[in-house]
Amino acid sequence: MSLRLSLAVLALAAFAPAALPSPPSSAPSTLRIEAFGPRRLQVELTSTPAGLFGDSAQTGDAQHKLFLVTPAAVVVADSVRRIHVVVQGMGAVRLLFDFDSPSTHPQPTAPIWGRDVTLVRQPNGRFESVVRAHPLPE
Repeated sequence: MSLRLSLAVLALAAFAPAALPSPPSSAPSTLRIEAFGPRRLQVELTSTPAGLFGDSAQTGDAQHKLFLVTPAAVVVADSVRRIHVVVQGMGAVRLLFDFDSPSTHPQPTAPIWGRDVTLVRQPNGRFESVVRAHPLPE
């Protein structure tokens, strides 16, 4: 009986990785953040999970939250699934990704404009903006 159980566990272990969906493999990318106008803007970035690396970061650890001033460049780890960008004060920013692997993403992505933007990684590895409804003030 234990031989059958051992064979069943061995067979399950051999085929289990093929049955589980694997996360998309994508190269790290650089997110460029530029102000819409001539003013320098303060921007807050939050990622899920932690995976942001600022261009002037003092540590090599992935950050969950960064505060930047435009223009800025942020390296986004391939493990990041969601990025939230919020402009502090008045103004809007342009977000543009530069992918490190042109063979993976041969075409540049279109810039995204806004002051409160949520980006979600798609199955193809690219980030796309998602629409969020904001309640009206009373």
